[in-house]
Amino acid sequence: QGKYPMIRLWRLERYGVGLGNGSPIKAHCVTILTAHASDLQTMDFSSDDRRLCVVGRDQHRRVQLIVWDVTRASVGSSSKSPTSGAPDPIVARQISEFPIERIKFSPYHPDRLVSCGRENIRFWRIRNGHLRGCPVILNEYARDTVFTDVAFESAYGPRAIDVDGGVQKRVFVSTSRGTVVQINYDTRKVECVYRLHDNAIRSLAINEGYCVTGSDDTFLRVWPLDFSDYILEAQHEGPVLSVNVSQDGLKLAVGTSNGTVGVLDIATHAYKNLLRSHADTIYALAIDPSPERFNFATVAGDRTIRVWSLETLEQLYEFDSSAEQSRALAFQPPSSKGESPHVLACGFD
Repeated sequence: QGKYPMIRLWRLERYGVGLGNGSPIKAHCVTILTAHASDLQTMDFSSDDRRLCVVGRDQHRRVQLIVWDVTRASVGSSSKSPTSGAPDPIVARQISEFPIERIKFSPYHPDRLVSCGRENIRFWRIRNGHLRGCPVILNEYARDTVFTDVAFESAYGPRAIDVDGGVQKRVFVSTSRGTVVQINYDTRKVECVYRLHDNAIRSLAINEGYCVTGSDDTFLRVWPLDFSDYILEAQHEGPVLSVNVSQDGLKLAVGTSNGTVGVLDIATHAYKNLLRSHADTIYALAIDPSPERFNFATVAGDRTIRVWSLETLEQLYEFDSSAEQSRALAFQPPSSKGESPHVLACGFD
């Protein structure tokens, strides 16, 4: 955030005995990339992990796309002041006249990308240090519509549509109107629009068998690729902002606006919360003085009061204070008899 924001590139490595999936992971920062003046919006790695595209704004507040070759950046060069003799890690730089909410590299061509934003979907191609853009003709589907996320038809799934001897691939783009737009990857023409939710779709993910959508209406839905009717539906406590599919296609990772990250098992429909957190500034913290309980409580700007375990750091209780903002907490201390009532006092605006 702020002026001249930084992008840190990290290398993750397992260490310890065995080096299996259960081994702990350590991370160290390989390099720092700085080229935008402000407002980093979205980023994506190419399918071969060699390039990173980042969208932000330049000094004149214009939308700016920059593509880095991270294999060059990781040897110690910086986009602002390259080390002597090191190649410039910036592959391409381009100003966009259109706002961009999300950008994704094409899994079919490492030099092509697709972006979406307010009233626009664009295909980009890296050539001679620039990104050349080509718009999708949206006609009536563009007016007052924000396009929120991009997903490509899986390269490993059922055979793509065969048209005149050529294999056709599709791109899917979600919208603020609760619809998903299907676009032909080669012709860049809109083929179909599906209404899937009552509110904005914030994230979608596609594999060879199905499509997953997460929406402001708090629902996550799993669809067949013809979008005839949803296979699975799961309602959450807040808008679903992010979804992703495991490599084996059996589990879904889900992130919501109220600070939870969970995993949904598609076969058993079992849901497990991996993480709960506040979604805004924490104003106060109090530790339970009881010797029998190892708890602490927090209150935050998201207007929730939460009690956590000091041992596991898992959330135990959550209270809604949406009627008024609370900013102070205190646990009742033990009585003279040594009894420790489980009572929490909260102060409000």
